[in-house]
Amino acid sequence: MNTNYEIIGKICDRAIGIGIVAPKNRLRLLMDLDCACETFDIDLDRLFAFDKLNFCHDVSEIGWNLNRRTKQFKEHFLPRSAKGGNSK
Repeated sequence: MNTNYEIIGKICDRAIGIGIVAPKNRLRLLMDLDCACETFDIDLDRLFAFDKLNFCHDVSEIGWNLNRRTKQFKEHFLPRSAKGGNSK
């Protein structure tokens, strides 16, 4: 299995455990995160290790800012977990 998908799976499990993603939407989140990785070069280990506030921000905002038909993100959006992104 691809290492990225292993950590993405852990991120999905954490998001479901926190309650920001319904279990039935796990696959959608996995695909959203995969798209974000391709677009922003997400540091997945950093995202997984984020405190709850920053974790919830990135996971929810990735979903809100992604056009799933075009696989494009809104122009202003940059995840905090993007390599070189603004994280605390």
